[in-house]
Amino acid sequence: MRKVHGLKRWFALVGIIILALILLNLDIAKIISILLGINLGLFSVGVLLDLSSAVLKAKKWQILVNAETRVLSFAKSVEYFFIGFFLSVLTPGRVGDLARAFYLKRETNSLGGALSTVILDRLIDIVLLFSLGFIAIVSFTAIFGKTIISIDILIALAIALIVAGLIFLKKNFLGFFLRPFFNVFIPEKFKGTLKMTFDEFYGFFGKIKTSPGRLAVASSIGLLTWIMAFVSSYLFILALGINIPLYFVALAVPIIMLLDLLPISFSGIGTRDAALIFLFGLYGIAAEEAVAFSFIFLLSGYWVVALVGAIFFMKNSISLDFS
Repeated sequence: MRKVHGLKRWFALVGIIILALILLNLDIAKIISILLGINLGLFSVGVLLDLSSAVLKAKKWQILVNAETRVLSFAKSVEYFFIGFFLSVLTPGRVGDLARAFYLKRETNSLGGALSTVILDRLIDIVLLFSLGFIAIVSFTAIFGKTIISIDILIALAIALIVAGLIFLKKNFLGFFLRPFFNVFIPEKFKGTLKMTFDEFYGFFGKIKTSPGRLAVASSIGLLTWIMAFVSSYLFILALGINIPLYFVALAVPIIMLLDLLPISFSGIGTRDAALIFLFGLYGIAAEEAVAFSFIFLLSGYWVVALVGAIFFMKNSISLDFS
C-alpha cells in the first residue's frame, strides 16, 4: 500500500516538473509584468463568478441528494461542497471530492447512498465536460487545421465511456464481475458492511430514476456552471489585456479542464500551462501571456474556492469512517 501511495505522489510531481521546465524557457519578468498590470475590477468580477458557480454546483448536488426526501439543506450542501473542493485540490484526479460523502453520511446514515450522490454529481459534470471537449477539439481541428486528438480516437473514447457507464449503472452486471474479487480478497469481517454499502449505492440510482425532472434540472445547472466558467475565463483574458475572442476561450477552456482531470498533477499545474501555450499559440499569443492566464485561472478557479473550503474544513473536520 505504501508503494502505491508513493507512486501517486511521484505521479503528482510530474505537473510541477513540467511547469518548472516551461518557466526555465520563458521570460519570467514578462509574466510578472503581465500579472501586475491586471485590471482588478474585471478580475474581481471573474472571481465572484467562479464563487457563484461553486455555490450553484452545491445546489445541483443538493437537488440530487434530495431525490426522495429532504435530508440536506442548501447551507449544508454549500459547506460540504466547498470542503470537498478544498480536499480535491490537494489530490490528483480530484479524488478528495469524495469526502463530501462522509459529511453527507451524517445526514443520511448511509455511506453507500451518500457516495452515489457524489459520483452521480461528478458524472454529470464529466459527461458535460467531455461533450463540450469533443466539440472544442473538433472545432480546433476544423478552424486551425491542427489535430489535437484524431476523430477516430475521440469516437473510440466516447464509445468506451458510454459502455463503461452502462456497465457501472447496472448493479447485477457489475456485481457479476466484482463477485470473484469480493469472495477472494475481502476479509470475512468486512463483507457484510461492503455488501450493505453496495446495495445502498445502487438503491439511490433506483430513486433518481423515479425523479427524471431532478436529473434534468441538475444537468441544466451543470451546463450553466460550465458557461459561467467560460465567461469568467474571458473576463480574466480581458483583465490581462490578452487579445483573444470569446469563442476561442469557450473552445480552449473545456480542453484544459479535461487535462485537469488527469491524475498526474495537482489542480492541473504544468499540464494546463503546456496546453494553453499550445492552444494560445495557434492564435499567435505569446507563451508568457498563456502562462499568466493559467496562473489567474488557477488562482480564481481553484485556490480562492479552495480557501473558502479550507475555512469550512477547519471549523468542521471529519474522519473517514467506513463503518
